[in-house]
Amino acid sequence: MHQEYPIHKINSLVKERIDEAIKLLKELIEIPTENPPGNNYLEMAYLLNNVLNKLGYKTEVVKVPQEVSDRLAPHGKGLPRVNVVGYLQEGVGGPLIHLNGHFDVVPAGLHWSFNPFKGIIKDNKVYGRGASDMKSGIVTQIFSVEVLREAMKELGYKLNGTIVESFTCDEETGGFAGVGYLVDKGYISKNTNFILITEPTDSRYIVVGHRGVIWLKVKVYGEKAHGAVAQLGVNAIDRARLILNKFAELNLHLKSRVSENILPIEASYATLTPTMINAGLASNIVPDICEIVFDRRLSMNEKVDIAMEEMKRIVEETLIKDYDIEMLMSVEPVKVPLSTMLINTLSKSIELIVGENPRYYYLAATMDMKFFVRNTGINECVVYGPGIMSVAHMTNEYVPIENIITSIKVLSLTLSKLFKTI
Repeated sequence: MHQEYPIHKINSLVKERIDEAIKLLKELIEIPTENPPGNNYLEMAYLLNNVLNKLGYKTEVVKVPQEVSDRLAPHGKGLPRVNVVGYLQEGVGGPLIHLNGHFDVVPAGLHWSFNPFKGIIKDNKVYGRGASDMKSGIVTQIFSVEVLREAMKELGYKLNGTIVESFTCDEETGGFAGVGYLVDKGYISKNTNFILITEPTDSRYIVVGHRGVIWLKVKVYGEKAHGAVAQLGVNAIDRARLILNKFAELNLHLKSRVSENILPIEASYATLTPTMINAGLASNIVPDICEIVFDRRLSMNEKVDIAMEEMKRIVEETLIKDYDIEMLMSVEPVKVPLSTMLINTLSKSIELIVGENPRYYYLAATMDMKFFVRNTGINECVVYGPGIMSVAHMTNEYVPIENIITSIKVLSLTLSKLFKTI
């Protein structure tokens, strides 16, 4: 098959179907799947399940048992955790390609210029919570497959292979009840040849890994006393301040631990940030407990155990006797080889559609890639999709419609090559 023919057909079909894609994106945005705590997951899951069913997929709505959900999603307030998996067999044999996107979004917050759950279109952008991160990615993966199927049918060619699409929950809080659960239960086959995660990459670059993270909770103890005679107590906040000061010094030192090709570039060095603090019972009581949660972001070359030991040693140096340290969550840095067939194929597709060679980046934040790569051992895994990472999680989040158009074209062409149709 001559290369220009499928590109021409893909381009024309995307133009015909982009309004349909935007309509679906608006429907997804209008379901406020804010996490935490994990609202409206069932409604979203059944909508996506119905979409895939109508397109000919065999689907399964995978509900996480409540006792498991309570353990994997302690922030979830008992709300159900649910994922959707769809299977589409084309022809005989061929590769197994997995497309993944998460449907949970961070809370919208206040001060929006638009209703964050209406999918408002203005200036060729779709505004709303999850527009970039990453409901536009879900739409892109669905329509990239449909455009390819229709293009091949019109050109008289058959696809041979299997598409698996998964739409998962809880990525914004670690993904343990989402992709993590699907991997653990065998829904992500280790025979998968290629995995594409449609997180936002501005439709122009490729993410090939991410930094690591530790969420650490330090609980410092003191002794209560009346505020009028504070001298009789031991102030847990004062004790915790010693740790805060020491960790602030470490944070300055971490600026020397730099990683290359981190996105965004401002996150190129390691950090240690206090993110939550809880202390005190009343304004006239000396607090006897102070809890502080820290977010430790690792450079690409750091290891969780070494970073953890460093923080423990610093706490010991404060000479505080009564304290507890708990690691709430940890993720090692993830990186895949740049020489994989998937990266090579996707790169050539971006070059053909966008007109420039893509750059490769490591994401500053962690994502579900950690489960696909580390827990299945599959290195043919990348992140590519519409949306702009710098506006994700922000007030007035948006996605340029041109991003969606470009991403559908790129993914359709990439899939056609992976299916060996050209």
